[in-house]
Amino acid sequence: MIYKKILLALCMGLSFGASNVQAQISPQAANAQLSNAAKQKIQQGKIDINALLQNASNDLIIEYYNDADQNLTAAQLRKYFQQQKQMISNQFAQQNSGVQLLRDYNALPISFYRIQNRNALVNLLNNPNVKAVYPNRVSKATLSQSLNQIGQPVAKNKGFTGAGTTVAVLDTGANYRHPDLGSCTAPGTPASCRVSYALDFAPEDNSLDDNGHGSNVSSIVAGVASEAKIVALDVFRGGSAYDSDIISALNWVTNQAETLNIKSANLSLGNSTRYSSTCTSSSLTNSFQKLRNAGVIPVVASGNDAYTNGISYPACTAGAVSVGAVYDANVGGRGYQNCSDQSTYMDKVTCFSNSASNLTLLAPGAPITAGGYTQSGTSMAAPHVAGAVAVLLANNALPNASLDDIVNRLKNTGTLVTDHRTNQRFPRLNLSAAVDGLTSSTPTPTPTPTPTPAPKQVCTNYFFFTICQYV
Repeated sequence: MIYKKILLALCMGLSFGASNVQAQISPQAANAQLSNAAKQKIQQGKIDINALLQNASNDLIIEYYNDADQNLTAAQLRKYFQQQKQMISNQFAQQNSGVQLLRDYNALPISFYRIQNRNALVNLLNNPNVKAVYPNRVSKATLSQSLNQIGQPVAKNKGFTGAGTTVAVLDTGANYRHPDLGSCTAPGTPASCRVSYALDFAPEDNSLDDNGHGSNVSSIVAGVASEAKIVALDVFRGGSAYDSDIISALNWVTNQAETLNIKSANLSLGNSTRYSSTCTSSSLTNSFQKLRNAGVIPVVASGNDAYTNGISYPACTAGAVSVGAVYDANVGGRGYQNCSDQSTYMDKVTCFSNSASNLTLLAPGAPITAGGYTQSGTSMAAPHVAGAVAVLLANNALPNASLDDIVNRLKNTGTLVTDHRTNQRFPRLNLSAAVDGLTSSTPTPTPTPTPTPAPKQVCTNYFFFTICQYV
């Protein structure tokens, strides 16, 4: 039964928190009232229980158990989540619980809440319908010749250009007025504009790109997939990107994947947490799973902390293609914030590139000039792979390939490179080898496209507040 979880919760008289007029319990009392299951949720979310209980208020990303029928369409699944969350919202309003919804994600069993007192926190954590809780983690941006290095001109000459596909770039925005992105006057204008949409999922900063990082990353994608479109999704508040904003952008990508034919989502961002295996505490796990279900591969920079035994968050998340960086040429000695390379050469792994056995691919990342900026980082490596994914999934070249087939093809055709720091070997992206033996569909005159409807901003009233999101 599609709605059995909702009915179960209603029958249980869902109790998410105490009234705001009730005296707030002490941290010690709150700890005593937490069930073992609740404490396990806190531990799995990598949350400091002492800090959590000391805070009078906490902002948390909440994931619910989801037993929706796996055969539901995307629209039916959104309706299921909407009804589930509306029921919970009604309970909050009736109880004046001290739980405030800050953001909702209509394609995911996830919401972002402000828990305003310990009474509410205890009841929420003890609730059996809450599967997991996560902190609102903060990520940072992980900062010509590379196209020849990966064989892009060869692939392009064979007709593999990414035509008809779209790549989502979650970053600091994109200066679509730059020639590398089509000298656009507005997203989608003129027809040669490479950026079809530019949307803010963090608070509006009134800037196309207040950093330059996103313009560089988007232009790398545009160079690799020379006919793919780009949706520039700004998830940064100054120099920081919060999980709650990233999830909102991924939610939009999931909803628009079929309409815009989005094939990859690039996340050139992360924090300095080190993971030598898949991170089970990632609040993006569900988002990445839903992306893949929608036919989109998430590509994430491995991080610039010079780790040789771990990659950063969220590159460690299940479903992510993690990408480290190599030099694209001999560019002389280079110094960085946390390391230096006395000598450089093509395919030398950069000293800053995070690496471990769970790294998926390497790609050129230092130094890369694109979009009017020259930057170095695994941030520059990841969009080479995101663009390559679009190239392989265009032209109907691999019509029966699964997403795992695409990733494995990129790995199996990659040029093996030895990381001089550890002697581990990893495949470096080789696009010409990846398309070798494939036949692209015969080019035909491009008809005048039917304009894609602009994304709608849908607002839902939750009694005392309203949540709006792009769908």
